[in-house]
Amino acid sequence: MAIGEWINLIRDLGFLSVGAGLLYFIAKSAITQYFDKQLQQYQTELEKEKIRFSDLHTKRGEVVGELFTKMVDFEEDMRSLVKPFQGTGEIPQHEKIKQAADSGESFREYYEKNRVYLPPDVCETTEEMLGEFKEVFDDFAIYRVHEQGTSAFDPIERMDVWVEDWEKIDDDTVPELKRELENHFRELLGVELRQGSDQDT
Repeated sequence: MAIGEWINLIRDLGFLSVGAGLLYFIAKSAITQYFDKQLQQYQTELEKEKIRFSDLHTKRGEVVGELFTKMVDFEEDMRSLVKPFQGTGEIPQHEKIKQAADSGESFREYYEKNRVYLPPDVCETTEEMLGEFKEVFDDFAIYRVHEQGTSAFDPIERMDVWVEDWEKIDDDTVPELKRELENHFRELLGVELRQGSDQDT
């Protein structure tokens, strides 16, 4: 091969090398820019998700706090209504029925309006508790279990129903559902339960 041809070949190879290097640089820059842009979009979406989750957690915390307060108010009114021994200085039973009706409706209405923020297991426990309270409430508001002579129950059955209702409210169904609901709420709020604590039982 002539010297001129060698020179042309070397020159062409040099151009190819420079061209390949330039192409490599351009490709690398384009790929880097592409992935930087993708990463930026991902980080932006991640930040949006963090904000969305934070807002949801805050709202859920508000709902849980208010719902629990309303539940406790209703429970206290029901305990006052159903307890077998009514003190002489206490308000009459018909006023206690109205109090329990008002706090119960407040609890139920708030739950219905905000249940979308609660998982299914919390909704299930809440509805079960509302159902238990309603059965007991009806015994007093409708069947007048507390009124001797005007009750829909006969005298012996009346006292049995009253005692059974009190057991539901005091140490049976309702306290068990309340503990279950408390644990659900703590879990939603990220409050850790200690193993072997009373709240686990």
